[in-house]
Amino acid sequence: MQPPPDLPPCRMVRVVHYARTELAAQQIARAMQRVDVAYHRIDSFDALLDAIQNADLVLLTDPGPAMAQRLCAALEAAAPRRIALHILSAGREGFAHWHPPTHVTMSWVGSALATTVAEHALALILSLLRGLHRFGKAAEWIDDRDCAQQLRTLEGAQLLIIGCGQIGQEVARRARPFGPQITGLNRTPPETDAFDRVAPLSALNAEVSAADVVVLCLPLTADTKGLIGRSVIRKMRRGAIVINVGRGGLLDETALAEALASGHLSGAGLDVFANEPLSPDSPLWQAPNALLTPHIAGLGGQGEARIAASAERALVRILSAPQDGHNDTK
Repeated sequence: MQPPPDLPPCRMVRVVHYARTELAAQQIARAMQRVDVAYHRIDSFDALLDAIQNADLVLLTDPGPAMAQRLCAALEAAAPRRIALHILSAGREGFAHWHPPTHVTMSWVGSALATTVAEHALALILSLLRGLHRFGKAAEWIDDRDCAQQLRTLEGAQLLIIGCGQIGQEVARRARPFGPQITGLNRTPPETDAFDRVAPLSALNAEVSAADVVVLCLPLTADTKGLIGRSVIRKMRRGAIVINVGRGGLLDETALAEALASGHLSGAGLDVFANEPLSPDSPLWQAPNALLTPHIAGLGGQGEARIAASAERALVRILSAPQDGHNDTK
């Protein structure tokens, strides 16, 4: 990991951090304390919209399309004030159709969370294959003769990773020592040797029918929404495991719960959901062999430190830029 950047002597700048979660929040706050900036952590989106009028740097995770539309309108209203918008999350789907105005510069944390999310995906895979989710809840000793047919290994398995971006590549690299055959599925061939082979996304139906473990690492776009629907789930190999660390909207959750209940699929590990937090009425809560985590795959470890370092670099760019009078104190 690269050390955080050295911060130049600074003029007073106003940093607004919309922290919906604790993702790197403490690390960012400490980083902002290294220099004399006016740092404000905000927990309300409406408060963020109000604060934008006097902000120099805005830090936030992807707000989603509806909030992105309102955010872009507030940024437009702040013109000609020059504002830097730095996205702290791997996803940027909210800005697929809504783009900040020209007086706003936009940057992104990039692949900072890829390794952490990949570790989480691998933990879900191994927990399901080795039955840890069942044994951890057992109230008595289980005879090994009762579970021998239920336990599997990643060694020799067919691992299909849908989405060959940084997260998908890191999943492949971390799974490699366990000995699976790794296939990547992507719209365009990635420039990487992380996979044994890569097939086009158009081959989805054929590839899922041959996979023992399917890992979703795609962003949510108009083309990928609902990609893993009921018909695709039916084509999956009986006993397969599905992991989703991409976006909840990729997957038909009701069809998945039904496939788990019927035994067609033997397990699912989900960190993301179509609606978060997951409703208490969701059938996934009662689905057998479902491991559900509350969108935490990116939390902990060096990923959060890399996010904080990226926020520092965004601040450095502001402090190093020539002043043109547009951001004078009002």
